[in-house]
Parts: sequence; structure tokens; C-alpha cells
Amino acid sequence: MKKNKCKHILLCISILFLCFCGTVKAASASITIQSSASMVVVGRTFNVTVTVSSDVAIANWEYTLAYDTSRLDMISGQSYIMDMVTTTDVKSRSYNYTFRAKASGNANIYIQSAVVNGLYDGGLNVGKGSRSITLRTQAEIEASYSKNNYLSSFGVEGVGLTPEFNRDTLEYTVEMEPGTTQINLVGSVEDGTARADGFGVKDVVEGANRFEVNVTAQNGNVRTYAVTVNVKEYNPIEVEVDGKTYRVVRKRTELQAPTNYVETTVQMGEEEVPTYYNEITNYTLVGLKDEEGNIGYYVYDESNHTYTLYKEYALKSVILYPMELTEIPKRYHKSAVVLNEEEVTAYKIKESSHYALLYGMNVSTGKINLYMYNTDENTLQIYNTEEIQLLEEKNEQYLLIGLILGGTSLLLLLILIIVICKKKKHHDPMEETKARHKKKKKKKEQIMEVTTEA
Repeated sequence: MKKNKCKHILLCISILFLCFCGTVKAASASITIQSSASMVVVGRTFNVTVTVSSDVAIANWEYTLAYDTSRLDMISGQSYIMDMVTTTDVKSRSYNYTFRAKASGNANIYIQSAVVNGLYDGGLNVGKGSRSITLRTQAEIEASYSKNNYLSSFGVEGVGLTPEFNRDTLEYTVEMEPGTTQINLVGSVEDGTARADGFGVKDVVEGANRFEVNVTAQNGNVRTYAVTVNVKEYNPIEVEVDGKTYRVVRKRTELQAPTNYVETTVQMGEEEVPTYYNEITNYTLVGLKDEEGNIGYYVYDESNHTYTLYKEYALKSVILYPMELTEIPKRYHKSAVVLNEEEVTAYKIKESSHYALLYGMNVSTGKINLYMYNTDENTLQIYNTEEIQLLEEKNEQYLLIGLILGGTSLLLLLILIIVICKKKKHHDPMEETKARHKKKKKKKEQIMEVTTEA
């Protein structure tokens, strides 16, 4: 009975041991490959990390790293690794590599062969990793970029656009009630890879306010949408200048004082309007706004309520308010030069000349002069008419002397021609023939005398 009982106990222990052994997994190791980039531009480098790891302590290992040599160059690292540890708790070890992409396509980096031995378990089953890298030239990448730079929506929050939004329409307008000081410009891009700049809350003033939104596609192409926000004015003061309608600017915050002008006001109807005054020029300047919202300064004559466009240009120590000449100097003709990116009336001798005359007032002194302007150096100096007059007088003197000398030479030449002609007229060919015969006869007689004496 005891023997049977012992047999039963041993059998149970054997069954439990087999069951336990069946649930324990065999030890294993893996060699994984991690890359710093999944897509690399041809010509650039990237990093790769190879890691040997196991769930048990490892004693030694070796592996061979292989890669697509037609598309990749190994810059640093060793393809074949054989290594070991001296401690008892090492379960992983990593190795770093640097590769350079040399041709487009897909390149594989993989573990070709590997052996890993556990510290207590001997040879382990090894999982061999791999990594695929996409290689592209810069041209291929750019060719794949999206060209879509359209907006799918655009507008001013709370009001409608004119015309109604269409992705192909780039210019819009909206009308806002008087007293509006801010608007919210909203919208969205049609393509998620595009970028839009210009949305958000914007400050506005009375009149026209223009805002732009630039949409940049992934490939860099830019499309610009614009909206002009017209804020209505309370009882605007409208004036007409040269057949064009303007509105008087009534808010000082929209204006900036010109050089040497001080703030003042003038009465227009029942309202005081901000202006600027200069004691030197004795000008009063009023800001006028056109239909597009552009503000310019105009000389305001309060006595007859007229407006004249005012422009000043800083030209190296001279701030000039250009005017037009009533009498153009000799040899000069009306032309134009560019000052501060604007055409200004000037006077030139030749269109190709780098010098031109400008007529106007020096705002700093109030003096009106004719100036010589150098287009190359942007310099201005008072035109010296006295020197020019002296030069002209000298030129006239030189011309007179030249005429006298030329006339004298012509007279002498005429006399010489007359003398020569007279000589030719008195010349007799018969007399010349007789003289030759006489000379020959005399020579012959001399020869005869010599012969007779001999």
C-alpha cells in the first residue's frame, strides 16, 4: 500500500514538472535597426543604431550588417561586429553607424547573419531586424510638392464680401458702419500643406483699409487675396481737386507731421480739422484721402478754399518742394527725374544726361531757387546762372574770333588763287619753244668751237 502511494506521489510530481516546463519559453535575443530618418535627400547623411538585446544576460555575440551598396555609402561603423561582456547583468548593447545617400530609390539595411550566446543559456534564438530607407533627389522631392495655394474660404467676420467668395477671385471689398475700429479677417486653406499669412484681428480707420492674405503652397508658389474694408464716415467733408473727389482727413491719428511743420487746425464749416503749418513756407497742409484710402498732403488756401498737392523730397541737406518753371532756360527742355520712387518735373539738355534742373522751395529756408540735380549721387546745389552767362559770353567771343580768322584765311586763299590764275594767263608757249631752240643752237656752236681748236 505504501509503495503504491509513493508511486502516485512521484507521478504527480512528474506531471507538474512537465507542465511547468511546458509553460516556460526558451530564451531568445534580437538585433534591431533604428534610423534617424525614413526619407533622406541624396547627398545627405543619416544615422543608424543597431541594438543587440535579450531577455536574459548575454555573454557574447556577433553579427554582420549588410546594406544596399548601390545606393548607400557607410561613412562610419563596422559591418562585422564580434563582442563579449565580462559582467553578469548585460542584456543589451548598441552600435552607431553613419550612412550617406548616393542614389534615389529604396535601400535596405539588414542583419545578414547573427549569433548570440546567453551567459547561462548557450546559443539563443536570434531575431534579425531590417530597415528600409527612401532616398530622393531634391528635384524629385520638390516635384512631389503640392502646388495648391488656394483658399477654401475668406472673409470679414460678420459681413459679406463683394463679390461673393470664389477661390479664383483675388480682390474683394466690404462696407463697415461708422465707428468701426476693428475687424476679424478669417479664412482657411484648401490644401493642408499650404500656409496662409494675414488672418486675424485688424485695426481699421475711416475710409479704405486694404488687407492682404498670402497663401504659400508647399512648392513655394504664392497667391495673394486682398480685401478693402471701407469704414463709412459720419458726415464726411468731400472736396474736389483736379476733377477727383477726396475726403478731408479729420483724425490726427491718421496723419504724421511733415518735416518742420507743427500741428494746428482750421475751421471747415462747423468742424475743426487737423492741419500742419510751417512759418518758413507759410503753408497750411491738409490731409486728403482718395477713394482707395491713400492719404496725401495738400496746400490749403483758406481764403479761396483751394487745394494744391504738396510733396517734399530730402536730397542730402535740402528738403525740396518742387515747382514748375514758367520760363525754361536756353537749350533745356521739360523732362522728369525720379525722387523717392516718384516722377518729378525736371529740365534737361539731353534725356541721357545725369544732370537735370529742378525748380522749387527749400522747405528749411523758404527760399525758391533753380537747382542742379545729380541723378547718380542724389545731390542738389543751386544752379549758378552767372557762371553760365559768363561761359556763354566767352563762347560768343570765341565764335567771333573764329569767324574773323576764318574770313581772313578765306581772303588770303582767294588772293593766292587770283595770282596763280594771272600767271597762267600771261604764259606764251611759242616764246618758250623759241628759247629752247636758241639754247640748243648755242650749245651746238660751243661744241663746234672745241672741235676746231682740237
